[in-house]
Amino acid sequence: MKHTPLIGSVVGMVLIGGVFAAAPQVDTISPNVGPITGLTAVTISGQNFGLLPIVTFGGLPGILTSNSATQIIVSTPPNLEGPVDVVVTVLLESTTVTSGFTYQIPPVITSLPLAAGNT
Repeated sequence: MKHTPLIGSVVGMVLIGGVFAAAPQVDTISPNVGPITGLTAVTISGQNFGLLPIVTFGGLPGILTSNSATQIIVSTPPNLEGPVDVVVTVLLESTTVTSGFTYQIPPVITSLPLAAGNT
């Protein structure tokens, strides 16, 4: 996990309007796998999420469902197959979880077995 201050910071905090705001901290992302079609409801747990966090998956914004200071629920956007970085931005502070979510191609059903006794 990488913390990136977007303006001058003091010990992991940034000065916003004369008030120091702590950087977001991500502890868990669940689930951390979903289909390339998106719309997976993801819960991100941690600290310092504040008001109106922005969450991106591989650079694409997720759809915020709800949030508190310690939890964000967001739906994933569609994306290409493979792992992507998850970035949580609150005010002007960002934290990156490298390969924090993996997009997969959904399985395709090509045939179904016949039930016993059916012909």
